[in-house]
Amino acid sequence: MKPVTDVITGRMASLAAKFLPERTKRLMFLASFGAQLKDPTEMSNELLHKLNQVLSLSPDDNALKFPVHLSHAIWRNRPLEPGVKQSFKAEGIQDRAHGIARKVVAAMPSWLHYGDEAKREKDVVDLLRNWQHAGV
Repeated sequence: MKPVTDVITGRMASLAAKFLPERTKRLMFLASFGAQLKDPTEMSNELLHKLNQVLSLSPDDNALKFPVHLSHAIWRNRPLEPGVKQSFKAEGIQDRAHGIARKVVAAMPSWLHYGDEAKREKDVVDLLRNWQHAGV
């Protein structure tokens, strides 16, 4: 059954890449990535609000809940390189944010690509730099 699942997943990703607006791809990418840095069950309404404030993802904080709940599915088979999760927690994140962002953008699902690579990297840097300060 795995080949059937792969075909369905591939077609869904293709449709999403083609029809999702860039703002929706951005919201899904950043909210699901944030959920990968924290256990999705720890993503409280307050945390989602702070994430939304920092990154201006949606007029409604509740819009972030869907990609948070799907984060494992979105990022499955695309594990972040070993050390990325630990790197953002360690001291000196400010100095390493750009390198981590490059790794994250390289690992992100292609169907969530929005803007150019520099824009995606900047968004990840913004998320990482505000993660510790805002409690995000």
